[in-house]
Amino acid sequence: MKSRHLGALLGLLALTSLGFTAACSSEETTTTTQGTAGAAGAAGSGGAPVANDCDDEASCKEKYGTKPGEGAVPPAAPSDGPPSGDDLIHAISKLYVGDTDRNDTVSNEAWKDIGFDVDGFSTTPKQGFHCKPAAGAKANDVRADGNKGIDNSFGRNIVNGILATLVQSPSSELSSSITEGSFSIVLKMDKIGTVASGTSINTQLFAAAGQVDAEGKEVAPGSGDWSTYKWRPFPEILNPDGTSKVAFPTSYVANNIWVSGGQGTVSLQLAVQGFDLKLDINKAQIAVDLSDRAAGKNGTIGGVLATTQLVDSLKKIAGSFGSQFCGESTALEGILDQVRQASDIMKDGTQNPDAECDGISIGLGFDSKKSDLGDKADPSQSTDPCAAQ
Repeated sequence: MKSRHLGALLGLLALTSLGFTAACSSEETTTTTQGTAGAAGAAGSGGAPVANDCDDEASCKEKYGTKPGEGAVPPAAPSDGPPSGDDLIHAISKLYVGDTDRNDTVSNEAWKDIGFDVDGFSTTPKQGFHCKPAAGAKANDVRADGNKGIDNSFGRNIVNGILATLVQSPSSELSSSITEGSFSIVLKMDKIGTVASGTSINTQLFAAAGQVDAEGKEVAPGSGDWSTYKWRPFPEILNPDGTSKVAFPTSYVANNIWVSGGQGTVSLQLAVQGFDLKLDINKAQIAVDLSDRAAGKNGTIGGVLATTQLVDSLKKIAGSFGSQFCGESTALEGILDQVRQASDIMKDGTQNPDAECDGISIGLGFDSKKSDLGDKADPSQSTDPCAAQ
């Protein structure tokens, strides 16, 4: 099996929006952005301050706001009632984190088509309604949206700017870990059956380890039929009755596109290398095409990570990747500064030109396969990665 140190690093960085493990509110929330759009953005390194080129939020919305049907957002909920068919279990089988497109073509612009339009704007480096870049960040790196207003600084700046220098192909490495049985994210959709449209589909999300044989050894699902493969939920995400702590009670399917529900906040608490890590994913949504109930395509996860929380969490497991990241590590601080400089949005998913960006937009793509759930996995063993160096 692949090293779990790599899995922990990539799993934390690239699966924070997947490993939802605490509480989810799927109701739409409305936030009023304060301040005026005339404030200048921070200069960053190598460039002059960049001012928003409209006077207030209303005029900026008119100029750069994504209109209905133009932005990259999931389809709206249909008017149909709840379905009454069989349950459906799908496990993520492949991940696209921004270094390749969905055809596995390597491109540092693949991030532009992965994610959602979180803030409702479609901006360029010199135009739009935007928060101030963090110290040392270039406006050019954090103000530019992807196609159809997609917000995905994680893919642009962390995957292509940081991970790609440490791992040759982050998407390939993550996908290989899944097919080898190291981990996956599993969705259990109650009574969804084969209907093309339906509402109020209670869906549970599980972070899971691979199936084991009679001797307790992990068995890889490989690339074949997963329908009888039993992924084992991590106990950290389970209620006492075995259900998941993460549920989407208002999820729906619209023209065979399953959607997690309205934008909300999902709290993540996951044991990585023995440490309990908590991250809040704001404005979180998931969608996947289930036209073929055996194989989901064009899956997307989008939302916002709170920058300080991501930085604090990375510090806790940094020693897993080498002794150079333990103690007062200049190597680690260099990476964490790059993470901070990826901030492109407010952590609540809005924009505020009078404030420094304190969130990192994230977009992940995935494919999935019909699968099954087994007994829960063993709990993680608490370790101190730096003490073990």
